[in-house]
Parts: sequence; C-alpha cells; structure tokens
Amino acid sequence: PAGMALQVVGSAAGEGGDYERAVARHQESLAIWRELGDVRQEGLTLRWLSRLSWYGGRKREAEEYANQAVRLLQDLPEDEAYAWALSNRSQLYMLSGHTADAVDWGERAIELPTRIGSDELLSHALNNVGTARYMIGSPDGKPMLEHSLQIALAHDFEEHVARCYANLC
Repeated sequence: PAGMALQVVGSAAGEGGDYERAVARHQESLAIWRELGDVRQEGLTLRWLSRLSWYGGRKREAEEYANQAVRLLQDLPEDEAYAWALSNRSQLYMLSGHTADAVDWGERAIELPTRIGSDELLSHALNNVGTARYMIGSPDGKPMLEHSLQIALAHDFEEHVARCYANLC
C-alpha cells in the first residue's frame, strides 16, 4: 500500500541524512495507516518517527513518538512491533543516561524477541541494556554487549554491529 511506499522513501531519505524529508514521508505514512485502521503498522511507523526525530536532534519529539508507539501497541497481542516499541523506548533512555529506565524497558524488550524468535530485535535490546549497564560499570554490561555483537555478526545486522562496536569503546 501507499503507506509502505512512503515509509520506504522516508527510510531512504533518513539513511541519506535528510531527516526532515524522512519524517515528512513517515508522517504521511502514519496518516494512511490510521485511515486504514492498521494499528500495528501505525505503531511501527511511530517507532520510526521516534528514531528519525532522535537522529534529527529532536529529542522531545522522539520521546513523544516513542511513548505513543508503546501506548498504542501495549493492549494488542504481544508481537515484534510491540517489542520494537519497547526496545526503542529503552534506547532513548540509554542515550539520555537514564540507566534504570533503559534496563527496565530493555529487559521487557529482551523477553519478547527471545520468545518469538527475532534475532535482530534481540541484538538491539541486548545492546541497549548492555550499554546502559556497561556505562555504570556493571559487570554484566560488557558480556551483554558482546552477546549482542555475536548475534549481529552472525546475521549481518550491520547497523547493530556498528552500534555494538561504538558502545564497546
């Protein structure tokens, strides 16, 4: 559908650093998903808007989109979309230095992909929790990051490999 096409264009724009265009395409996509009543896609799009807003230096918007995604998806059957929303929330807390919140949200995100079998999501969530713990000197932080890296390397999740190496430094 048109919503998916707009997300693809928006993601490509975001990868090219044109965050304004990426956000605009994802906002258009969000309107389409809402019109279609596709709550799952709406939640995934809100998560992407959160991520793109963070990359574009708009922390408050990133937080708002992340919260909307979690609220929207939390009452649906637990699936990968909800787990991504949880992991995104964890990542924002980790990036802001809110370790306890990053760990809390991240542990919830780790449980779901373990149960549903999503290696990419597991790598992402382990990275968030591992980094948060590693930054405060917790002995289990580095092993979690290394586990995240092993998963990312095994599956060629390039972005997650890069995040792991950056966070291990």
